[in-house]
Amino acid sequence: LPDDPDTIVAEAAILFREGHFAAAREKFLEALDIVGYQADLSYGLALCHFKLNANDYAINAVNDIIENEVRNHPELCVGSKEPGNLSVGNSATLQSTYLIEAFNLKAAIEHQSERLEEAKMALNDMPPRNENELDAVTLHNQ
Repeated sequence: LPDDPDTIVAEAAILFREGHFAAAREKFLEALDIVGYQADLSYGLALCHFKLNANDYAINAVNDIIENEVRNHPELCVGSKEPGNLSVGNSATLQSTYLIEAFNLKAAIEHQSERLEEAKMALNDMPPRNENELDAVTLHNQ
């Protein structure tokens, strides 16, 4: 079905995997136009922008994810990675928000742009998790 959002997203994923980032970006945009904001689609869009070296657009997409998910899930304590804050764990809710992926991508973009303080801030703004709960990308970025 050509107008089915699931079909469009599947096409976007295949195009992305094959390295056709501009075409994948268009498919993610098409899907977002149909279904509205969804964290996973916005993250796919951000990745396409990143791969196309359109870092301003990638940061905008990442910031959209962060703003939407912070508003929708204040219990994830974004920006409160201070000693003594309890871990939010790796819940299904956290995974569905794509916050960890968004913050890691933001940190990568800032690091690539030699804005090291901003990259560090992006990592520190992630929802608090214990060290044994961190994913490989976050561990690498720290």
